[in-house]
Order: sequence, then structure tokens, then C-alpha cells
Amino acid sequence: MRKLIPILTEKENDPKFLEEALKDTHELILLHVVKREDIGNIPAGYAGSRIKKGEQIMEDIKQIASQRMMVETNMEWGEPTKKIMAVYKINDVDEVVMKKSQEADEMEEELKEANIQVRVI
Repeated sequence: MRKLIPILTEKENDPKFLEEALKDTHELILLHVVKREDIGNIPAGYAGSRIKKGEQIMEDIKQIASQRMMVETNMEWGEPTKKIMAVYKINDVDEVVMKKSQEADEMEEELKEANIQVRVI
């Protein structure tokens, strides 16, 4: 199964989350979306640290998962829900798995309405 994990909470490298999220996974796509509006509304140093944190989370997951599956990392700029939809469709992903958060709960309905298989853990 090909899965997509978007980095939304910066806690996606949690071992319990990954154990559940990676079950039956043969290929993993990690996606960190930097919201364009965040870049203009927050200090540059803070934006840079958030980008670095997202990169580190993806690297942590890659180190764990790459022993068992192919792992691809992506960083995009824009609106997270739209970017998740695009990556899902372009890469023929089977399921989006998101760590439980307010943002994930809000995105879940919109993704399901777009016929995207999604699970929040």
C-alpha cells in the first residue's frame, strides 16, 4: 500500500503513531507544506525554524521507515489540503494518514468529500 503522511503537527515521528500508520505500507510519501500566508505573517527566523523542524521530522521518519519500505520526502508551498489532494492523485496514493490534531480533523472531511481515502490516528 502506498501511503501519504503530511507533516501537520511536527509530532508525526512519534513511534506509536508510526507503528499504526505504517502497517501494510510498502511505499511512503512524506509531505511538509509551508503555508504561504505564514511566511509573510511570522518572523523570518521563526519561519525558517518551522521549515527546519519539518525537514527533521521527515528525516526521522525516513530513518525508521526506509529499512522496510521506499520513502520519498516532499516540501511544498501553499494550502495544505490542496497540496495533499494533488500529491495523492499525482502519486496514485492509497491512503492519507494524519496524526490527530485540530487541523487534521478539519481537513479530514474535505479530503473525504474529494474521494480521498484518509485516516486520522
